[in-house]
Amino acid sequence: MAGQKGRSGGKRPGAGRKPKKLSDAVQRCLNPYEEGAAEALGAAIEHGEAWAVKMFFAYRYGKPVQCTENKHEITEKAFENLPTWMDD
Repeated sequence: MAGQKGRSGGKRPGAGRKPKKLSDAVQRCLNPYEEGAAEALGAAIEHGEAWAVKMFFAYRYGKPVQCTENKHEITEKAFENLPTWMDD
């Protein structure tokens, strides 16, 4: 937490991105299942499974850009506690 001695960030065991070797090892272990997984996904899409269609489009074309609307209101109360040197 903030302010605790020795817990203010920096290098820690287990932190950060996992080594490429680990990622490569997981991929090698999963390679035999690649064809079967693609067939299962295809079958789910053909059966009209919504999760499968969503997954297919997310990986094939990428997720759509998410639009958000920001609304900010500024009132006089926001300016009440400004430092006095700003009045000059």
